[in-house]
Amino acid sequence: MKKKALVLIHGFPFDSSMWDEQKAFLKNFCDVHAPDLPGFGESKISACSSIEDFAKFIKQYVEEEKLGRVILCGFSMGGYIAFAFYEMFPQFVEALIFADTRAKDDSPEGKKGRDLAIRKAEIYGTDFFFENMPEKLLSKENLENDLILSKVKSIISKQKKESIINALIAMRERKDRSFLLQKIDIPSLFICGEKDILSTPEEMREMSEAVKNSRFEIVKDAGHLSNIENSSQFNTILLDFLK
Repeated sequence: MKKKALVLIHGFPFDSSMWDEQKAFLKNFCDVHAPDLPGFGESKISACSSIEDFAKFIKQYVEEEKLGRVILCGFSMGGYIAFAFYEMFPQFVEALIFADTRAKDDSPEGKKGRDLAIRKAEIYGTDFFFENMPEKLLSKENLENDLILSKVKSIISKQKKESIINALIAMRERKDRSFLLQKIDIPSLFICGEKDILSTPEEMREMSEAVKNSRFEIVKDAGHLSNIENSSQFNTILLDFLK
């Protein structure tokens, strides 16, 4: 029997290596794919400057790999892409997993924050994000976990300034897709770190409640990077959903 195809879409400012624990854990249960988004990781093409173009890249990847209908899992920015993909290409999606993300667009304050981040990237490059993002991404406890902190910083340090700027533009300009929640009619899972301050458990629970027959799970002892901070529980939640 052919294994189900799971496509993992990484967040910002990361690459596919953020999914290493999930790829290793799930490889015997499903056909796991974790492509580098354009401009990130080992990708040789320029980063997209719209969420829709990132979604088109995922569609091209799915078609080239002949995956058929897939289970789509998006983390943070990857969740924005998953929402766009489902809106644009629903025929390719068997199930949806949203991790530490949101359906809404940026608030006016959020857009100003993206503008500031773009200016910082133009001046300081990747170094600014390497030094300042972990405190927003990790719980206070995991900020003191040298193994987790070094992994997060290592991935961020590899990304290109131009890719970071393009992705910030894409996130700033993305549209509100909360209207999709009531239209989702396939199995769906919403996962959130219990200490996530960027996409809070309350916000993600509200999204899940808007989707018919969806599941909502909280990852204990984790901030925004729930799949890295508590990979054991995150993996168990994924596997239970995929069975």
